[in-house]
Parts: sequence; C-alpha cells; structure tokens
Amino acid sequence: MKRKMKTAAVLTAGALMSIGASGMAFAGTAHWEQEGEEWVYLDSDGDRVTDTWKKSGNNWFYLDSEGYMAKDTIVTSGSNDDKYYVDANGAKVTNTWVSVDNEGDNECSDQEDVSTLWYFFGSDGKAKRGEDGKKVFTNIPHGENMDKKSTFAFDEDGHMLSGWQDIELSSGNEATYYFGDENEGWAATGWQYLEIPEEDYESDGSPEDSEGWYYFGTNGRAVKNQNKYINGFYYTFDENGVMDDTWVVGTPGVSDGTVQIATDAAAFYTEDTGYRRSGWIYTYDPDDKDQEGDQYWYYLSNKGEAFNDEAKDAKAHDAEGVTATDLYTGDLYYNVAAKVIKNKTYLFDENGRVLDGILKLEGEAYRSGGSKLANNGIYYFSTDDGSENGQMQIGKTEYDDDGENVTYYFKKNGQAYTNALVSGAIYDSEGKRVDAEDGSSYMLYTVEDDIMDESGKKVLIADGTQVAVSRSGAVKKSGTVEIDGVKYTINKNTYEATEKVDND
Repeated sequence: MKRKMKTAAVLTAGALMSIGASGMAFAGTAHWEQEGEEWVYLDSDGDRVTDTWKKSGNNWFYLDSEGYMAKDTIVTSGSNDDKYYVDANGAKVTNTWVSVDNEGDNECSDQEDVSTLWYFFGSDGKAKRGEDGKKVFTNIPHGENMDKKSTFAFDEDGHMLSGWQDIELSSGNEATYYFGDENEGWAATGWQYLEIPEEDYESDGSPEDSEGWYYFGTNGRAVKNQNKYINGFYYTFDENGVMDDTWVVGTPGVSDGTVQIATDAAAFYTEDTGYRRSGWIYTYDPDDKDQEGDQYWYYLSNKGEAFNDEAKDAKAHDAEGVTATDLYTGDLYYNVAAKVIKNKTYLFDENGRVLDGILKLEGEAYRSGGSKLANNGIYYFSTDDGSENGQMQIGKTEYDDDGENVTYYFKKNGQAYTNALVSGAIYDSEGKRVDAEDGSSYMLYTVEDDIMDESGKKVLIADGTQVAVSRSGAVKKSGTVEIDGVKYTINKNTYEATEKVDND
C-alpha cells in the first residue's frame, strides 16, 4: 500500500481567494488578514485569535499559540488532546493517511524500529487513537484510490501499529493480530505463512520451526488454542496460533506435555497442508518427536481424533482397566478398546495404537456401538487381506511361533477356544491345538483341565484323562493305536487311552 504525505510549498490560489475574501471586512469585525507570508485571524478588537479553529469556506484552519495559521503539521487540540493534520494550505484533512519520518523523538509503543510513523485522520479529522494503549479500528480505507477497507490498529499517540500485536479488546480479552510491515499496517486475514516471533520460540531459545502457518479471521484475530473447521477441513492451532502439523497431544489449550492422547485432542496433520487427517494412518508415536522409532497404525475420526479408550464411541466407562497381554512377547497394554471398522474389529491401546498378535484380554472390552467383545479371552489381531493394520481373526488359524506352526481356533466373536474339543481336536488353556510331535503319528497327552464341548456347557474329557493325539491334532476316539511301540485301547465314551493287555 502506498500513501503520499499531503504537503505543498505554498497556498493554492483557491485557498488564498477564500481566505482573502474573508479578510475584506469592515473595522470592528473579526476577519482574516495576511501578514507577509502568514495568515492570521483578528477578532473584533483587532487582536490575533490563538489556539483555536476557524472556518473559511468549506475548510477549517487552525491558529497556533502565536495566532499564525498552522500549515503542513499535526495539531493537538481539544480537552482530549485530539490530533489533527492540516495540509500545506492550512486546511484540516479528513479520511486521509499522513506519514512523518520517525526521527527518534516520537515515542511509539512496540514500534521502536520503524522509520516512518503513519496516522489516519477520519471523517471528523481526528487521528484514530488507542486512548489507553492500543486499539483496533475496522473499515479504514486504504489503497491507491482508497478503495479498500481493512482493520488497522493505533496506539494512544495515533501511530499506526505494524507487525505482531497483542491488543486488549473492549471485552477485556486479548487478541493477537498481524499488521504487516511499517508501510502496510492492515490486519492479515485468512491463511498466512509467517516468521514465528522470537518470544514464541522454544524455552531453550531456539525455534522448533522458524516459520509457520497462521489463520486469521475476517476480523484479523489470529486463531489460537483451538480446533478450527476451515473450508471443509479441521485444523488445530497451538497457544501461539501456529498450525500444528504433527500429533497434538492433550486437550488443545492445555499443553500438558504428556504422551497419552485425550478425546478430541489427538489430531494428525500432513506436513504439506496441515488439515486434520481421517481414517487409517501409519506413522510414528506421538512422543517420537525425532521420528526415529517404529511406526504403527492409528485410526482417526472425521475430526482427526485418534480412537482409544477415551474416544466418544469407545465406551470408556466400560473399557477402563481392560488390559491385553501379548502371549508371545509378554508386552502388556492398558485401557484397550475395540472398534468395528467396515465390519472388521480392531483393538487399540490407550495411545490410539493398533495392537496385533495373540493377545490375552482381561476385563470387559466393548466395541464402538456398545456390543461386548468377550472378556477374559484370547484373541488374534493380524491381517488376512494383505493390509498391515491388525484386524481380529476368526476360524482356524495358524500362527508362526519362531518357525513352529501353532494352530488356534477362534469363535465368531473372536475369542479363542480354550480347554475345548473343536472339530475333533483339543485346544488347551492357552488356545493352542494339541498336536503330536514331528515324526510321530500319535502321542499320549494328559488333559490338565476338563475339556468342554464347543458350547462350553458339557465336559467331554475329564481332567487327568490320557488321550491319544495325532500329528494333525485329531483325538483318537475308538479302537487301538500304537505309540512308541506300545499299543493302547481307546474308550469310545471317555477317549481315554489305556495300555492294551495282550491276552495271547
């Protein structure tokens, strides 16, 4: 924006004629009079009028303390010490920008480094001022033809403010604005990529980023400490107004520095656009700021919230205290919650990370929507469609245990059969199918707990019973079988294998 200072070396002919005509007065009447190159206004006694305004034609003129008409200067007048500007002809200006060089003797709040001081004189000729500090004014015209209107701010001396400004509003709240450089001054609106102020740097004095994206409303106020829906997408802005482009941890506005993701607080952003993601993402943990560790699957709502036990649809009051232990690694996860996504069930830890592996749940975990995922059971979360995020498996499933195949059988609800006879095979207390060793057709297996039917209501094989089990897991139900050179007879009612007595 360009503004030209209103100056002129001499009075225009029009102004001379206007004031001159006024000076043609009879003795004893107030009138204008020219003294050399200066104009004065004499009262009816012939004395100079001082420190006041006088009108001539359509213009107002100011008489200084010596009675001379002021020209091309800023005039302070009135009980409120209002500021006005009179041009090179002495006429008071209205709706006009005026600049003066800042020679160091002009105090300007938060503007120590500006070389030019700008003022705006409104329709009444008064300079816009923040009477008790800094104040924002809207609909101030500017531009080459004064055809634009924007928000500007001025200090108590009428100096236009520039750069970053925190301004107290009439409500008592404080708002942050960005007013460009010293020769611009209008409040930024919409998206702006700006240098981050030094006072907003990290505590060690070095910025995490030197620049960042900000969003300013139509009123010029920076969006800070909140989530914002903008043009069809959700964004989150920190306490300084910088758009977050990574995990947001904790409730926006409460920078608690914790790792746990709270409801409505976890949002993931792309580094390119910053809008909040939804659906599946594969990324680093929220606390992995250096992004040097492992990556995991997370599921985000349409508002960017990572699903965990505190998500709105996680039945958090029921899921509290639910733990999951990986039966192979020993890893223990707390406050897990389940969610059905496109007819597939997934399990998430308290940080929103998708879990996988053979997991033993303790406690009552609920799927989103309210249906219960059977508690105190063994489950398998993995993949069967080539994707990498772990979905709950059902049916007979083989698991690679360091090169050894282990067979499980999972019910329709995902819970593994345990201490049960399913399709002729025994599944033990850990859900593993009991199989004979490689190279053996059968082995003897002593049942450690009562083996139930698939419904879990009827004991089929009593605790302590010795049974013959094949390499494929099939329990010998009748007849005889030879194991390690010894022949056994099978009780068709109890499946018990007893050494055969040779009556020959």
